[in-house]
Amino acid sequence: MREQEKEDRQENGEDSLREQEPAGSVKHSGGWKKRRRIIAAVIAAAAAVCVIIGAVRFVPLYRAAKTDVYEVLTGMDDSSFVRAGNTVVYASDGSVIAEVGNEQYTYVPITEISDYITDGYIAREDQSFPTHNGINLKAIIRAAAAYVVNRGEITQGGSTITQQLVKNSLLTQSQTFERKLAEIMLSLQIEQTYNKAQIMEYYCNYNYFGNGCYGVEGASQYYFGKSADDVTLAEAATLVATSNAPSVCNPVADYDAAMEKKDAVLADMLDCGYITQEEYDAAVQEQPVIVQETQNTELNTWMETYAVYCAALKLMENDGFGFQYTFSSQEEEDAYEESYSAAYNEAYESVITGGYAVYTSLDPDIQEELQQSVDETLVDFTDRDEDGNYEMQAAAVCIDNDTQMVVAVVGGRDEEGEYNRGYQAERQPGSSIKPILDYGPAVNEGQVTPGTVLTDQETTVDGYTPKNSSGSHIGSVTVRDALVRSINTIALQLFDMTGQETAMSYLDKLHFTSLTYTDMTSPAVSIGGFTDGVTVADMARAYATLANSGQYTENDCILSMEDYMGDTVYEASADTEEVYMEDTAFILTDILQGTFEESYGLAAGTDTQGQHYAGKTGTTNNNYDAWFCGYSAYYTTAVWIGYDYPADLGFYGAEYPLDIWSTFMDALHADLEPAEFAVPDTISLVSSSGKTRAVDYDTDIYASRPSGYDYYSTGLEQRAKEAQEARDEAAREEAAEAAVSAFEEYQITDTETAQGFESVYQAAYDAADAVQDAEIRASLLERLAYKKSLLDGEVAQTWQAVIDEEAAQAQTEQDLANELAAQESLELAAEALKEKRVSLVESYIDALKSCSYYTEHVGNLISYGEEALEKCAEYEEYASLSSRFSAAVSAAEALPEYDDSETDDIPEPDEVDSGSGGMSE
Repeated sequence: MREQEKEDRQENGEDSLREQEPAGSVKHSGGWKKRRRIIAAVIAAAAAVCVIIGAVRFVPLYRAAKTDVYEVLTGMDDSSFVRAGNTVVYASDGSVIAEVGNEQYTYVPITEISDYITDGYIAREDQSFPTHNGINLKAIIRAAAAYVVNRGEITQGGSTITQQLVKNSLLTQSQTFERKLAEIMLSLQIEQTYNKAQIMEYYCNYNYFGNGCYGVEGASQYYFGKSADDVTLAEAATLVATSNAPSVCNPVADYDAAMEKKDAVLADMLDCGYITQEEYDAAVQEQPVIVQETQNTELNTWMETYAVYCAALKLMENDGFGFQYTFSSQEEEDAYEESYSAAYNEAYESVITGGYAVYTSLDPDIQEELQQSVDETLVDFTDRDEDGNYEMQAAAVCIDNDTQMVVAVVGGRDEEGEYNRGYQAERQPGSSIKPILDYGPAVNEGQVTPGTVLTDQETTVDGYTPKNSSGSHIGSVTVRDALVRSINTIALQLFDMTGQETAMSYLDKLHFTSLTYTDMTSPAVSIGGFTDGVTVADMARAYATLANSGQYTENDCILSMEDYMGDTVYEASADTEEVYMEDTAFILTDILQGTFEESYGLAAGTDTQGQHYAGKTGTTNNNYDAWFCGYSAYYTTAVWIGYDYPADLGFYGAEYPLDIWSTFMDALHADLEPAEFAVPDTISLVSSSGKTRAVDYDTDIYASRPSGYDYYSTGLEQRAKEAQEARDEAAREEAAEAAVSAFEEYQITDTETAQGFESVYQAAYDAADAVQDAEIRASLLERLAYKKSLLDGEVAQTWQAVIDEEAAQAQTEQDLANELAAQESLELAAEALKEKRVSLVESYIDALKSCSYYTEHVGNLISYGEEALEKCAEYEEYASLSSRFSAAVSAAEALPEYDDSETDDIPEPDEVDSGSGGMSE
């Protein structure tokens, strides 16, 4: 009967929509005159409305609607009618890890949609659909009249299926006249662009059916557990009825209401002749069984959550988000965290709802093996918290060294959970950070070699003094042994030797995601004392970089991503960035093999099953966190154990973390041949005495190193020289910049600054000229020349005149001072001469008074005294001196004579004590 109906309709020219031109072919047949007639009719109807509501009110709405239409048509293509749907995450073997999102949606072509559904829609929604040109003019006029009657409120739809498709997929749901005008114009254009089969296909695939079901296929699968091509007539009518009121009349929300509407759809189909009376009666009696079948899954398993996280990062990268890992200030960090959170939340929501196909490197078999190693190793720790989660927790990440892709991630002891510790937990790494942050940079910057001898002693840097786990010091120790023995003081010395800024730049290049501004200034990070900690995924990536010859890759677990239209939006790249030189990576790898190979290594005694492993333990001072990170030539794995809250574990990284690591790695390598870590051609051997020799072995490499020799790299030596030259150049540039900046700020405000101008300029010029970089040097000299030009010329000449004037004035003042001083000196000399002469006369007077006899010598005293007195004639003291001298002479001449033989020697004038320091003339 159904086939007979179809034949009858075909004879009448009513071909099935499924047999029309298939979806994807666009109808471009002219029909411009016909379209103009239609548009003219629409405009005429609108004009009639305008007469009622007023042209002034209509014209702005019409212009706005035309603008909306233009914008929609500019960006419209086939994808405009396809929903994104759910995101599907695939494992490396092609199996589905998860389908995530909140929709039941699968796009199907019209050929896979039952005629019952399409006929039901035509009968119920738009009986003129096969023949109209996108709109129903009578319905539009009725709606316009209602709009006027209700004073601008739209109360009647008058929408065709084409209009409904436009409204649902291309426009907003707002009930405005402007939106209605745009809907009409777009519907006319849609009918000219796509055929009826395509329009019905888009319509059926875009409708909402309640309970997160979009499109007839998703709804059919959810409600009935079958394809949209296999539904019964009753089921098809139920779907058509449900999409009319999906929230309240779907068969899950209100089964009876849904059945009532189903019968109404069947009645319309019967009236239109799409079904017979017999089909109608049977369908009315049928009560469709609702199965609520869904493939949606919640984000619970570790592979799911990690894959979605990584996918969100890829979308952020595509959107141009600038990832940052280290910060120069707290403000910079805070601003970044805010922008990152907003961008990540948006990207995460896009992944969940964007209908992406996410292809990952995650290997279900390796994932199961890693999970089993975690669970079985910790089986004896049975305590659980109030939420039922194990208190003792663990996380682990494994990377394939060949592809540098993550192949397994365990976020806890159960196989699923909301908190994936593999990438979300930020924990203190303890000594496991030392190869990455201390030894790696020190070797790479040419500061030390494996054989460099340092002193294990109390060490303090910026007030920080770490203790060794042993509580003691061993004195002289090589860099190699210090790393294997995990000596804290040596790690801090190397960190300080390299410089905190340089050392932390390595974590920046390794894209550590949990660093803070405080970490940039705290020396405690050298032995794992971070503000927040680090993630297991970041530690695994860092150690994988060592295994990859020092080359870092941004790959995580995302191989590629496709959007819901099948276009590739991301594809993993083979590009790498050097973090450590190849020689550095080998040297660190060889040292870390000692963890297993040396008797004092913390993993000594581990059965490696013949494989060659390199690794490092890590335990925090308070025993809150325990780690083991290591690698072979094939795989890298990082393991962490701890509580989600601060608590003492009671064991170290060389215990349970190592057990998980070795159990998993042994199983992973069971069928793999032992592989050596290759020695680069640029590596040689050097003894403590400086003797060198080539590396002439390629098997059992760790044990073959000759006693007394260690590895040395000419490349690293050259790098050390270049690094020192770079530091020297940086110092020169810094000094030059400071000198030039000081000169640029230099202002002449007085003669002192005017006189200092040339010396300041010359000092800045010499500093700038010492810079090796020609471009920087030229820029500095240009800045100097410009500043100097501003102060030269009239400014310099004017200030020179001031300087000359000041110099002349100073000289005049000096000459005057000299003259005054000379006059003062002359006066002082005359006074001194006067005192001397008066004092001499006083001496003769005293000498004459002391005589007892008159002798020849007394006569001489009188003669000499007269000469001295004569020289005092110009002084005011002369009268007094003359009177006293005359009295002394008279007294002396009155003395009795004495025999010459008994007469004392009479002093000559030069021998008379003048009482003024022996001055004489």
